[in-house]
This record gives sequence, C-alpha cells and structure tokens, in this order.
Amino acid sequence: MPPSTNAASVIPDPLHMAPLRVGDYIEYSGVQYNGETIVYGLVANIDIRTSGTQPGFVRVEDAIVGIGDTGADVEAARSRFIGLATRSDLLISIYAVDQNPCTGKETERLITSVTPDGSNRNKWSIDVPRNINNGFYTRNYHIKIGNSITETSDGIKAGLYVQPGQSYVHSLPLFLPLSQTRLVYT
Repeated sequence: MPPSTNAASVIPDPLHMAPLRVGDYIEYSGVQYNGETIVYGLVANIDIRTSGTQPGFVRVEDAIVGIGDTGADVEAARSRFIGLATRSDLLISIYAVDQNPCTGKETERLITSVTPDGSNRNKWSIDVPRNINNGFYTRNYHIKIGNSITETSDGIKAGLYVQPGQSYVHSLPLFLPLSQTRLVYT
C-alpha cells in the first residue's frame, strides 16, 4: 500500500492497532541478536487523531524530572514533560506513582495538567513550576488523557501512558566557595 498522504488521519476503530505502511517514518529501539534486530520500542511518526466518543491516546517524547533542594543558595531544578496526543479536546494530567514498600500498592499523586495545542499536531508540553512541592520523587509517572481508560482488543490501555523518569536534573549551587572556583596548575 502507498503511504498515507493525509496530514491527519481519523481512524474508524481506534481500539485496533493502526498498520504500518511502506513509507511511514518510524523510530525504533532494539538489540542485535543472531543477525536479527529484536525491537522493544517502536514509534510510527504518523498523525492519527481520534474524536467524539473515541478514546484518546498519549505519547511522551521527553520527561525531565528536577530534583529539588530547599537550600537558599541553590537554584531550583525544573521538571518538564513533552509529548503528543490524539485528541486536543481532552485534558492531559501528570501523576507521580507512589508505591508502598511493604504492600506494593500504587497510589497516584496529581502533579499538574495541560490541554494539548490543537494547531500544532496536538503537541503538549508541561513545565512544572519551580516553587511547588511535588512531594517525594518517584520511579514512574502516569500520563493520562481524559477521565477514562479503555483497554483495547490488543491489550493497550487507551488513555494511559506509564513513563519512567528519563532524566533527573539535580540542583546546582548558585555560588561556589572560593576554594572550589580557583584552579591550581602545577
């Protein structure tokens, strides 16, 4: 089949995976083993949209988590999440996932929310304000679009993306002591 020439495609049944076509631009991650590439992550960069009663899907391109410090002489590290969505009319919310070390039970803690930019391929970006207390740092984040999660016939949870922290940014001191700024060459 020839590649799709539409800028955006609305699929009739979003509960089934969209097929890849020759000419689709893909990004993949994998390992080489015995002459084969074993792919464990694949993203097809095509603009699929859903609407009406169809569920929304969300993808995260980058997740940067700032590690805060309460010292007065330390800059505040920012947290930022960037991604794409299939719908621009649904709110996207970021939740930190806290896990009880004794029981393993997971609970969600709302960090912040945003509406996707419908004029820019439904791209969204969230800059978490520096001065808010996000609580403890966590290993995983849930990114949700809308209020409901629907499991597709392919086992995908539409409306939920589980994002591990990709990049942790530590705070830096605003002023270094004189002994640390002086370079001595011998």
